[in-house]
Amino acid sequence: MPVRIAVDRDKCQGHGMCVMHAPRSFIIDPDTGVAEVVPGGAVRSSREALELAEQMCPVHAISILVEGDK
Repeated sequence: MPVRIAVDRDKCQGHGMCVMHAPRSFIIDPDTGVAEVVPGGAVRSSREALELAEQMCPVHAISILVEGDK
């Protein structure tokens, strides 16, 4: 099933846990200091890596949305 990644830029504090766990899907913007999803990021990392990035975010700024999940 297709996966979408969202980063709440208002919550993100740039801790970089997402980059640590799914470096092919996230970057920290050098200008703003907050996380961004790289283009095509949802398919660049395994679902397990994306879920770990979501779980390890200390401010809960990441959402992994699987289309078809309720």
